[in-house]
Amino acid sequence: MTARKPKSKPAAPRTAILIPCYNQENSIGHVVGAFRAVLPDAHLYVFDSGSTDSSSKVAREAGASVVFSPRRGKGHIMRHMFEVVEADAYVLVDGDEAYPASAVEHMLAEFWAEKADMVIGVRLEDDKTKSFRPLHKLGNLFLARLVSAFFSTRVHDVLSAYRILSRDFVKRVNLRAAGYEVETEMTVQCLARGFRLIEVPVSFGTESDGDRPRRYHAREGTAILKSLLWIFRATRPGYFFGVAAWVSLIGALVAVWSPTRSYLAGTEIETYRVIIATGLTVMAVFFFTTGVVLSHLNQQHLETQSSLRTILKDRGK
Repeated sequence: MTARKPKSKPAAPRTAILIPCYNQENSIGHVVGAFRAVLPDAHLYVFDSGSTDSSSKVAREAGASVVFSPRRGKGHIMRHMFEVVEADAYVLVDGDEAYPASAVEHMLAEFWAEKADMVIGVRLEDDKTKSFRPLHKLGNLFLARLVSAFFSTRVHDVLSAYRILSRDFVKRVNLRAAGYEVETEMTVQCLARGFRLIEVPVSFGTESDGDRPRRYHAREGTAILKSLLWIFRATRPGYFFGVAAWVSLIGALVAVWSPTRSYLAGTEIETYRVIIATGLTVMAVFFFTTGVVLSHLNQQHLETQSSLRTILKDRGK
């Protein structure tokens, strides 16, 4: 009688902590040490995008694996991270001590319990050092409301750099952002492609002598808005071109109002207004048709992706 082989235990989930870094020698060691203490079994990587100070040396001495990233810009670094690191849960955090390592255990617990693809550490509820300027907080709220409206959901912080991502999300979503707009893109891609997103409140701001929390500038805000519009066009073409069609149609009605009154009154018609109204009407029809066609194609693409994810998950069991 042949003895049955004992079933092997399933491998424990692999957790990777990914920290982008550029000239943060005053804080990176504290961040690495704090996360190493909370998650001693996790693989911790610092991706250095060409620091001119001792950031890499400090991070390595604190216990991190340092990877040199060839292209500067957070979006480029993020893509590099996802290409070279293999894990089941990817913890993303900045290296400026703005986010508490103590929150990661609760975030991971929610991540596994909810079978989420993205957990966002929401900062706005507990900004303990007032690191958010009023204008920055207003901009973040505006972006969050805009994303919420487009996807009929509720998100509170689309710019947070403290996140946990699933392997499924990391390997199946192609990011195009080059800079700090990558956080907004990840949020929108997660919602648009049917991944599960949850939010966990975390404290924000540092009271140490490390580097100050990263703040966004007007130029980056413009880049975020441009990226957001591009993502909406790609992921929600029906809404995007539908709005464009309505705006064009309303413009056409406004332009044709005066010529219509002139015609009814028997006075001279302003020809240029008729030309403008005609052009805007043609644009409205074009935008509407484009939205319908692209929305249909996008829906087919999403259904194909969903079926593929289901097949791959079943094969992995």
